[in-house]
Amino acid sequence: GGFTGVALYPQVGVSKTVTLGLRGEYFKTKTGSFVPLGPPPGSSVFAATLTANVKAGPLTLIPEFRLDNNKNNTDGFTTKGGGLTKQASQFVVAAVYAF
Repeated sequence: GGFTGVALYPQVGVSKTVTLGLRGEYFKTKTGSFVPLGPPPGSSVFAATLTANVKAGPLTLIPEFRLDNNKNNTDGFTTKGGGLTKQASQFVVAAVYAF
């Protein structure tokens, strides 16, 4: 079982308090493996995540937008209504306080 993959994560500081990054990931599940959740065995997924780090004193906000695309199958992800789809997108914001 398992998967193989690679990720690249370039970042650029646009000011003293803001850093932008773009993470590209590619992974493929191994054929014949048992995967209870996620893409079916033998399928591959490409994901791109746009992220930022915004510092305000001891507080850092980290918004991220991610888009996943299952290249081989149309049933890699689940929709709100319970149907199957080839793509999925997510948005999340983390707040980190350092003390």
